[in-house]
Amino acid sequence: RILDVGEVRVCVWPEYYSLSWKNPRTFELEGLDVDMAHALAERLGVRLQFVESSFAALVENMQNDACDIAMHGVGVLASRMPYMAFSTPYVASHIVAVAELANEHIGSWADIDREGVVVAAQRGTLMEALCPSTFRMPNFSSWTPSAPGNRRCCRAVRMCFLRTSPRPSAWRSCMAGQR
Repeated sequence: RILDVGEVRVCVWPEYYSLSWKNPRTFELEGLDVDMAHALAERLGVRLQFVESSFAALVENMQNDACDIAMHGVGVLASRMPYMAFSTPYVASHIVAVAELANEHIGSWADIDREGVVVAAQRGTLMEALCPSTFRMPNFSSWTPSAPGNRRCCRAVRMCFLRTSPRPSAWRSCMAGQR
């Protein structure tokens, strides 16, 4: 299809800093996956079209033929495998918990797995899939960043959200000791 039409449609999540981020100053997409998408289109000799997507909409976008490939730090999840094939991973990512600095109740990982703590993760992500098997105590909430009010999801007193901290695979060896 790509060669016949002369275009590759690449799903990106334009809020993934360093991978597929829309720079608010230039309104241009930037990052590793954006650079790789340009290189793929050039190598195939076709036009490149970016399709704005999200982790929550990814499977639907692949099923309804909105894009040919997704390039925005997509993690390999068993739930995604029936709908898409995966390349060899080229980015390693740590999961980090983020809470407001003023939050006196959450200062370490040990503080998260306690009664009354709410853990949030973006809908459709690896973190959402891992939460139920990782934590015993906290309430869990999945959210969509673009939904009204969700930009301030961690202002609650006993709340944190999980996100990734992507690093190219070449850095994996020198970062292995960090958690």
